[in-house]
Parts: sequence; structure tokens; C-alpha cells
Amino acid sequence: MPAEAVPYPEPSHGLHYAPPEDFLHDQDSLSPGAGLAAHPPSEADALAIARLMVRARGCERRNDAEGAARNYAQVLALDPEHGLSMLRLANHHLQHQDPHQALALVDRALLLMPREPALHYTRGNALHQATRPDDAFGAYERAIDLGFPPAQARFAKAGATLMKGDITQGWALYENRPTLDALLAPWTRLGLAPLPPGHSTEGRGLLLLTEQGYGDMLQFVRFAADVAAATDAPVWLGCPAAVGGLFGRLAASAGLRGLIHQVPRDPAGLPEGVGWVLPLLSTPLHLGLRRGWDRCPGHPDHRPAAQGYLQADPARVAQWQSRLGPRTRPRVALAWNGGEGRQADWGRSLPLAQLLPWLPAGIDYLHLQPEVRPSDREVLASAPHIRHFGADIGDFDDSAALCMLADRVVSVCTSAAHLAGALGQPITVLLRRTPCWRWGPEGETSAWYPSARLLRQPEHRHWEPVLAALHQELVALRDGHSTEAMATTINPTAVQSCQ
Repeated sequence: MPAEAVPYPEPSHGLHYAPPEDFLHDQDSLSPGAGLAAHPPSEADALAIARLMVRARGCERRNDAEGAARNYAQVLALDPEHGLSMLRLANHHLQHQDPHQALALVDRALLLMPREPALHYTRGNALHQATRPDDAFGAYERAIDLGFPPAQARFAKAGATLMKGDITQGWALYENRPTLDALLAPWTRLGLAPLPPGHSTEGRGLLLLTEQGYGDMLQFVRFAADVAAATDAPVWLGCPAAVGGLFGRLAASAGLRGLIHQVPRDPAGLPEGVGWVLPLLSTPLHLGLRRGWDRCPGHPDHRPAAQGYLQADPARVAQWQSRLGPRTRPRVALAWNGGEGRQADWGRSLPLAQLLPWLPAGIDYLHLQPEVRPSDREVLASAPHIRHFGADIGDFDDSAALCMLADRVVSVCTSAAHLAGALGQPITVLLRRTPCWRWGPEGETSAWYPSARLLRQPEHRHWEPVLAALHQELVALRDGHSTEAMATTINPTAVQSCQ
């Protein structure tokens, strides 16, 4: 790599909705030991509370959410009106998809501290997760009125607004996402200006910037072609190298000038003529304002393309077909967890031990993810019918090839679901009760991916009905196939579909 450049930023660990720590530290009413109890804790209890709070924060720094929750619960046993513990325990319940417990704690705290903005904000998050978006909007606005950071409250409101289907207001609110400044900073230092959504490029070149996680990149790269068609200036796409193959083929077919995988250290390293940058998740707002909202998924008049918008590499498909060998029964590609470290991962991921009993025999299962969590390793080792490829899955071209060679992809809400949908491959997405806004509030179909079937939890944290429906689907897939029929769907067709 040239010394004058650094790699394009790796995906972030997602966007956080909990109240920001620097804001909490400024709230005297929520400081450790504060409370409005008629009978304040004794000196001994106050010392015990202080120790428990230190332990809880230590647990949080180690990502031990359960340990932190136990310590906060012990604080509340000593001081039932300890505001900060109620707030933190409520956020713990939200991360674990239990909005009703969170609401009970927040409402209890609000009886004591009705003007505490962080409580109103957290109440908005709980109402959104409880599928009460209109009530959530009011809670967010009340939080802002009382002094909560407006950008974060409006960003949280964006998710509820998009979930409700109001894309014009939702995408405008989404411009408040807290990652934007860090995303734009390396490029504005080089003299590039953020393109205001809907604004003309005035003949200056435009650099689109992928952002957030790989799923976000795969979902929103579809708009690169629309942006290029909406301007008479050259367009480039900045992205990590792991998606370079997939996005390079899209860029070539969409008329983009090319990809950028590095951040140059000075303006001389930029493509000639580029003057603007536009984050990829700002493209729906940009296009909606510039060309009409009917081009955006979620609009009643939008009709998604029947085929996918990304193409696998035919050579990589052929390599993986050779490795997999002759197909003698159906193949299903699996992704059962998302990236660790994300705030909402607990609610979207499945332990393999919970999924495994629902996978019927008579199917070859392909693990789409190179890494295995420590808690899944022993289970995977006992399941020889699931083929795990480890580090041989080196980038998204490998994952795309495996998707193309599967009869169906089954995934939780992670990048594998977006990859399969972007390729136009049949995909079953396993969703928690209140999923990310992009999957909508109900129904089995997706406005973003025509090839997707969405299986939703009927109640928070209840995976069994979802897995039972998946089992029926896979049994039907197995029983509907014959060796002769499958022989017509192996490598030649997969490679042809990629060309």
C-alpha cells in the first residue's frame, strides 16, 4: 500500500440508542447515590451502593451485561428510588428485547423525576420497541424540550418514523445519525464538501461513501446507479476492499468511474475533478428530493426490480462448486448470528444449539460466516452436516458464490441476509419481534428484497414459532427436490446467472 494512503475505514459496530455517557454524567438527579426516597439509605447502604455501582460499570466495560444488571438490581434493593440504576436497568431490558420491563422501570422513575430528559428519551426507545411509534414520538420530543441532545433524539425518532413507513420525514430525520461527522472528517480535510441532499453537483465529481456495517453497504449500494444517472458529473464509490469485487462489478455496469479503497493523505491523491462527498445512507433523501420519492423502497408506488442488483464472480462460483462437489440433495446456506459487540446483537442472533434441532436431515448446510463464536464451537463440531469453511471465506465474493450455489439462504438480520437479497437469491430472514426499521413492522415480504421471506417473532424473545415455520419450509424444500431436478441447477446455471 502506498505510504501516502490509509485503508478505507472498516465497518462500525452499529449505531447506539442508549443515552450518551457524557450527558448522563451531567445529570445530578441521576448521579450515583442520588434518590428521592422518603427514607434515604443508611451510611452503610450508601457505601454498598457505591461499591455496586463501580462493579456494574466494570461489568459494562467488559461487555458483561448480565453482571451489570445484577449489580443495578442490588442497588435498587437497597435504594428503590435510585434513578441511575433504574435508567441503566431499563436500557439493559431494551437490549434484551423486553420493552415492557423497561417501560415499568422508566415510568416508575418518572413518577419521582418527571423532568428528567434521559428518562423520557429511554421511554421513547421502549415505546418504539413495544411497537407504539406515535407514543414514542411524543416521548422523544418531550426529551428534547427538557434538554436532551436533539440530534440523538431525532435520530432515534428516524428509526420509528421509517418503521411506520413515513419515508420523506424518516430520511430527513436520519441525517441526525451520530456517525456522520467521523465519516466525513477524513474527506473534508482533503477539501471535499458534503453534498447537501437534493443539491446539484454543478459539474464537480462526487464520491459516495459507504458507511456503518456491511449490511448497510450491501443494502444501499443499489442507489449508486441512481445517483450516477441523476448527475452529469463523474461518480466514484469509496468502500472497504472486502466488498470491492461485488461493488466493482456494480460500478462498471452503472457507469461509475471506479472504487476508492484508500483515504489519501493529501488532495493530490484524490481522483481528478472530485469535489463532493455523499454518504451512502443519505442517497434516499438526495434522490427523493431530486427525482421523486417513488424511486425509494417504502413508497407505495415503488416497484423493486425482480432480479438482484449485485452479481457474483463466475470464476469464484466455479471454484466453490468444484470444492463442494456434486450436488445430491438440497443446499441451504446459514448465518445464525450477527457481529459481536453491537448493542442490539443479543436480540437478533441465535445460539447454534437453539437452531440446530430445527434443521431437518437430508439437506447439506453451508455456514456463510468465517468465524464461530466460542459458545457455538462445540455444537458446530458435533454437527457434521453443517459445512464450515473458516478463513477460506476471505471476502464477500466467496460468500456470494456460496449464496449462488445454495437453494436458499437462511439468516438472522445480518449482512448475509442483505447479500442474498442483493443477489436476488431466495432468502429467509429470521427476525425478532421489533426488528430494525428496514424490515418493516409486519408481513412476510420485503420492500427492499423481492426474493426474501420474513419470519417474525410473534412475541419478544420467542424464537420457537419462527424456527417451527423455518423447519416446515426446509422440509418442503427437501421433499420437493429430486436428484434429477437438482442436477439442472448446479454450477452452469449459477455461473450463467452471474454473467
